[in-house]
Amino acid sequence: MRPPFTARNLSLAILTLAILFLVGANIHKWYRNQKDFYAAGSPPKDILKRVEPKKVPYGNIKPPAINSNDVFLVGSATSSYYGVIVFGDYADASSAKTYKDAEMATKAFKGKIRLAWRQLPAKADDGEVSFEAAVLSECSKLLNPQWPAHKALMDASEQRLTNSKIDDIADNLDPSGMLALCQDNKDLRASVRQNVERYRGDGIDIAPFVFVGTQAFPATKANSPELLQAIRQLVKK
Repeated sequence: MRPPFTARNLSLAILTLAILFLVGANIHKWYRNQKDFYAAGSPPKDILKRVEPKKVPYGNIKPPAINSNDVFLVGSATSSYYGVIVFGDYADASSAKTYKDAEMATKAFKGKIRLAWRQLPAKADDGEVSFEAAVLSECSKLLNPQWPAHKALMDASEQRLTNSKIDDIADNLDPSGMLALCQDNKDLRASVRQNVERYRGDGIDIAPFVFVGTQAFPATKANSPELLQAIRQLVKK
């Protein structure tokens, strides 16, 4: 026997539709912003997944500008100093260490220096652990200003990250399935992939890669005392 159609059922149905509409609209807006920003330098579609990193001297690579999709994990867009950008891969333990070291160092300056994380998975292909983690992270950032998946993925990266662990993180953070719906969105996945190709095209090749102000620290120097010293020097300039 079909349950009676009550005002409560109607309200739940309307709320569910509203949530689905909001998620879809936010994903579309996020994707359009990313695509519009990226379009000027986009490679031909047939080589989109095969863009090789430019061999640019690390000292000549310019840090990217702040954009509307950045979430500052320390500080804000109005912090006094240019800040620190960590290009990382959740599937890479070295990226996690680099980020946590940078977070600790920047927090010491009580918001004067901003810290941002950007996705640089080793492989930007569907099913690859590093890419799937990046997609979950972006979905979490889009749906929740607190960006809970970032911390969960960062903690999980200290051990071997797998697709199964990524699914568990998504389920634990959002049993309602909104995250899973976002993860399947083709536009968002394409935008994450395009950002990775753009970074590689700029010469930002392998995670972890860090900018401290305008100074680049590639993977070979990402976990060095030089990086932490550069952060401390940033406020003295």
